[in-house]
Amino acid sequence: MPLAKIVTYTLSCLTVLAQLMSLVLLLTLFFTKGDNAIIRLAKKYGMAIAIVVATLAMGGSLTYSDVLGYQPCLLCWYQRILMYPLVLILAVGYFKKDAFKTSTLYALIMSLIGIPLSFYHYMVQLGFIAAPCSTAGISVSCVKRSFTTFGYITIPIMALSAFLLVALIMLVLRSDKTLI
Repeated sequence: MPLAKIVTYTLSCLTVLAQLMSLVLLLTLFFTKGDNAIIRLAKKYGMAIAIVVATLAMGGSLTYSDVLGYQPCLLCWYQRILMYPLVLILAVGYFKKDAFKTSTLYALIMSLIGIPLSFYHYMVQLGFIAAPCSTAGISVSCVKRSFTTFGYITIPIMALSAFLLVALIMLVLRSDKTLI
């Protein structure tokens, strides 16, 4: 099996896992009261999970561009600008407890900007919105899909799923008054 297919299938499976985790967190946050096992797990392991998610997103994007030769479009660059620093911001918050409060805030803000940007990029790929970069000749077309896995997963959906999971985890962590 070619490397591109292995990478894409692996990252697509991880994307589905991130989507399922986000769904569980959303349902837990909106339909349960008080503290429960899922929230306790998110509070205990959330920062580590967020670091792994951001690192995999960064690594996946670098693999696509630097190993597999997929050229990122303008919107991909904007998503990278928001995702790459998350790794460092989250790691500082994890290892330096006095930076926890600010790192969760910065990660939340960057993720909340990344979510609509990734969604916008996906809508461009689906043809619902005109492409901002292909017509201007700035970069490769934002409409181009290098792959579609499971009938819907493209690079912007991968980014959206990572941003969403990180944002939800940050919301859970910031809701814990004992940590902040």
